[in-house]
Amino acid sequence: MNLYELVTDFNTYISKVPNGCLYIANALRNNDLASALQSIRDFSEGALWLVDATELLNNNNIIYDLRINEIQYFLEIINDNLEKKNYLKVADIFEQEIFLFFNGQKLIRNFDS
Repeated sequence: MNLYELVTDFNTYISKVPNGCLYIANALRNNDLASALQSIRDFSEGALWLVDATELLNNNNIIYDLRINEIQYFLEIINDNLEKKNYLKVADIFEQEIFLFFNGQKLIRNFDS
């Protein structure tokens, strides 16, 4: 993957997360656990990809505004609440915390490949 593709994929993923958060929250509240849990797995994989992507961005001096430590914190509290089967709390986390975090996220602009 070249840097242009990395930045494009990074921006695309960041822009899709808010709708995914609302989907997960609604699925959990509607007791559609199979769909919600699959989407949470997808979110977790995407979050781990963001960690790897930001390392590559850093290595190439590409400026971004993403607080990776907060994403890792979200993963921890999601996993903790999933283990407790506290699905409504997980729905709240996605709707009230993760949605807001990603909804206000700045995309990478002015990138020259």
